[in-house]
Amino acid sequence: MFVRFYKNRGVSGVVQLLKDAVAALGGMFGRIGRAFLFEELYISLNVGGKDSADTAIKYGEVCSAAFPAMGLFVNKARVKKYNIEIVPDFIFNKTEARLHTKISLRPIKLINAVFVLVFELLFKVVFKLLKHSKAPAEGNVEKQINK
Repeated sequence: MFVRFYKNRGVSGVVQLLKDAVAALGGMFGRIGRAFLFEELYISLNVGGKDSADTAIKYGEVCSAAFPAMGLFVNKARVKKYNIEIVPDFIFNKTEARLHTKISLRPIKLINAVFVLVFELLFKVVFKLLKHSKAPAEGNVEKQINK
Protein backbone atom coordinates (compact mmCIF):
# COMPACT_ATOMS: atom_id res chain seq x y z
CA MET A 1 0.00 0.00 0.00
CA PHE A 2 2.79 2.42 0.92
CA VAL A 3 4.75 1.57 -2.25
CA ARG A 4 1.71 2.27 -4.42
CA PHE A 5 1.19 5.55 -2.57
CA TYR A 6 4.82 6.44 -3.30
CA LYS A 7 4.40 5.55 -6.98
CA ASN A 8 1.21 7.62 -7.28
CA ARG A 9 2.23 10.67 -5.22
CA GLY A 10 6.03 10.62 -5.40
CA VAL A 11 8.53 11.80 -2.83
CA SER A 12 6.69 15.06 -2.14
CA GLY A 13 3.50 13.14 -1.32
CA VAL A 14 5.33 10.86 1.11
CA VAL A 15 7.05 13.84 2.74
CA GLN A 16 3.71 15.63 3.15
CA LEU A 17 2.15 12.46 4.60
CA LEU A 18 4.98 12.19 7.15
CA LYS A 19 4.67 15.90 7.99
CA ASP A 20 0.95 15.45 8.66
CA ALA A 21 1.60 12.44 10.91
CA VAL A 22 4.32 14.24 12.88
CA ALA A 23 2.15 17.35 13.27
CA ALA A 24 -0.71 15.24 14.61
CA LEU A 25 1.56 13.47 17.10
CA GLY A 26 3.20 16.73 18.17
CA GLY A 27 -0.18 18.31 18.76
CA MET A 28 -1.24 15.32 20.83
CA PHE A 29 1.77 15.62 23.13
CA GLY A 30 1.06 19.31 23.58
CA ARG A 31 -2.56 18.57 24.49
CA ILE A 32 -1.49 15.80 26.88
CA GLY A 33 0.93 18.23 28.54
CA ARG A 34 -1.96 20.64 29.15
CA ALA A 35 -3.87 17.85 30.91
CA PHE A 36 -1.34 17.94 33.76
CA LEU A 37 -1.30 20.70 36.36
CA PHE A 38 1.70 21.07 38.65
CA GLU A 39 0.24 22.45 41.88
CA GLU A 40 3.69 22.66 43.50
CA LEU A 41 7.18 22.16 42.11
CA TYR A 42 10.08 22.67 44.47
CA ILE A 43 13.65 21.67 43.68
CA SER A 44 16.54 21.91 46.13
CA LEU A 45 20.12 21.16 45.09
CA ASN A 46 23.27 21.07 47.24
CA VAL A 47 26.40 21.13 45.10
CA GLY A 48 29.72 19.89 46.46
CA GLY A 49 33.12 19.10 45.04
CA LYS A 50 36.62 17.93 45.99
CA ASP A 51 37.67 21.34 47.26
CA SER A 52 36.32 24.89 47.33
CA ALA A 53 37.42 25.69 43.78
CA ASP A 54 35.85 22.53 42.38
CA THR A 55 32.65 23.24 44.34
CA ALA A 56 32.47 26.77 42.93
CA ILE A 57 32.95 25.54 39.35
CA LYS A 58 30.30 22.82 39.73
CA TYR A 59 27.95 25.33 41.38
CA GLY A 60 28.28 27.66 38.37
CA GLU A 61 27.69 24.81 35.92
CA VAL A 62 24.59 23.62 37.79
CA CYS A 63 23.18 27.16 38.03
CA SER A 64 23.78 27.82 34.34
CA ALA A 65 21.82 24.67 33.44
CA ALA A 66 19.13 24.48 36.14
CA PHE A 67 17.70 28.01 36.12
CA PRO A 68 17.08 28.23 32.34
CA ALA A 69 15.67 24.68 32.34
CA MET A 70 13.28 25.55 35.18
CA GLY A 71 12.23 28.75 33.41
CA LEU A 72 11.53 26.88 30.19
CA PHE A 73 9.55 24.19 32.01
CA VAL A 74 7.47 26.75 33.93
CA ASN A 75 6.70 28.61 30.69
CA LYS A 76 5.69 25.49 28.76
CA ALA A 77 3.86 23.53 31.48
CA ARG A 78 1.05 24.61 33.75
CA VAL A 79 2.72 25.32 37.11
CA LYS A 80 1.09 27.17 40.01
CA LYS A 81 3.81 27.37 42.69
CA TYR A 82 7.47 26.74 42.04
CA ASN A 83 10.91 27.42 43.44
CA ILE A 84 14.43 26.25 42.75
CA GLU A 85 17.14 26.54 45.35
CA ILE A 86 20.78 25.80 44.60
CA VAL A 87 23.30 25.98 47.43
CA PRO A 88 27.06 25.32 47.27
CA ASP A 89 28.23 22.87 49.95
CA PHE A 90 31.74 23.91 50.92
CA ILE A 91 31.78 21.99 54.21
CA PHE A 92 30.66 18.40 53.53
CA ASN A 93 31.38 18.41 49.77
CA LYS A 94 28.30 16.32 49.04
CA THR A 95 25.97 16.74 46.10
CA GLU A 96 22.30 16.14 46.85
CA ALA A 97 19.03 16.84 45.11
CA ARG A 98 15.48 16.95 46.47
CA LEU A 99 12.24 17.29 44.54
CA HIS A 100 8.80 17.98 45.95
CA THR A 101 5.83 18.12 43.63
CA LYS A 102 2.07 17.82 43.58
CA ILE A 103 0.59 16.96 40.20
CA SER A 104 -3.04 16.75 39.20
CA LEU A 105 -4.41 15.28 36.00
CA ARG A 106 -7.54 16.37 34.16
CA PRO A 107 -8.82 13.10 32.61
CA ILE A 108 -11.20 14.84 30.21
CA LYS A 109 -8.30 16.72 28.61
CA LEU A 110 -6.34 13.49 28.26
CA ILE A 111 -9.27 11.72 26.61
CA ASN A 112 -9.84 14.73 24.37
CA ALA A 113 -6.18 14.63 23.24
CA VAL A 114 -6.50 10.96 22.25
CA PHE A 115 -9.75 11.55 20.30
CA VAL A 116 -8.30 14.53 18.44
CA LEU A 117 -5.21 12.47 17.55
CA VAL A 118 -7.33 9.60 16.22
CA PHE A 119 -9.39 11.90 14.00
CA GLU A 120 -6.36 13.86 12.76
CA LEU A 121 -4.51 10.67 11.85
CA LEU A 122 -7.63 9.21 10.30
CA PHE A 123 -8.44 12.18 8.06
CA LYS A 124 -4.95 13.56 7.33
CA VAL A 125 -2.97 10.34 7.02
CA VAL A 126 -4.99 7.12 6.71
CA PHE A 127 -7.64 8.37 4.25
CA LYS A 128 -4.97 10.08 2.14
CA LEU A 129 -2.89 6.90 2.15
CA LEU A 130 -5.87 4.76 1.16
CA LYS A 131 -7.07 7.18 -1.50
CA HIS A 132 -3.73 7.54 -3.23
CA SER A 133 -2.53 3.95 -2.86
CA LYS A 134 -5.07 2.52 -5.27
CA ALA A 135 -3.69 1.05 -8.46
CA PRO A 136 -4.02 3.52 -11.34
CA ALA A 137 -6.71 2.91 -13.96
CA GLU A 138 -5.74 1.31 -17.30
CA GLY A 139 -5.74 4.61 -19.17
CA ASN A 140 -3.54 6.25 -16.54
CA VAL A 141 -1.00 3.41 -16.77
CA GLU A 142 -0.70 3.89 -20.53
CA LYS A 143 -0.23 7.64 -20.05
CA GLN A 144 2.52 7.01 -17.49
CA ILE A 145 4.28 4.49 -19.77
CA ASN A 146 4.15 6.81 -22.78
CA LYS A 147 5.76 9.66 -20.82
